[in-house]
Amino acid sequence: MGDLFSQMQRACEELGIEIIFANSPQGKGRVERAFDTFQDRLVPELRLAEITDMDSANHYLKNTFIPDYWLKQLTVHAKNINSEFKPVPAYINLDAICVQK
Repeated sequence: MGDLFSQMQRACEELGIEIIFANSPQGKGRVERAFDTFQDRLVPELRLAEITDMDSANHYLKNTFIPDYWLKQLTVHAKNINSEFKPVPAYINLDAICVQK
């Protein structure tokens, strides 16, 4: 069985998706800061809000934490606002591509 990343690379190649690696310290740092924020800030915020169940935590995350903290403090706006996402053509069978081969 092949390496999972090489499977991801193969699937992206079949779909015509270019993988862009975050080789810069700035790119890697942004991801690390995001994970640190969730680990270091979200849990105490849930405690302060006295949230102890998953449904309430998901509601808080979606309706309070992300809009009031994450979006205001950690969002980096794109230089180009045009989306690069394209719909999957009808002739492409994702079930045949997104499998281990």
